[in-house]
Amino acid sequence: MELNEIFKALGDENRLSILNSLTEKERCACHILEELEISQPTVSHHLKLLCEVELITCRVEGKWKHYQINQNKVKELIGYLEGLIK
Repeated sequence: MELNEIFKALGDENRLSILNSLTEKERCACHILEELEISQPTVSHHLKLLCEVELITCRVEGKWKHYQINQNKVKELIGYLEGLIK
């Protein structure tokens, strides 16, 4: 995924809130929805976008979707940013 797409994804307050909620543990989409004061379609849109740029991953269990931080992608992004200050 292009870095500019990742940074665009990080430029939204709701997506940052979603990422913050996932730092503690894997979460079901329904629990993320409960935390944010936005509609279900909007949460789904943000989750889809975060998955597309690979900042989060999705695991399906029955009819439930569980999301978690993609640690490998975040480490890759951190490595890129650290490279800017060398």
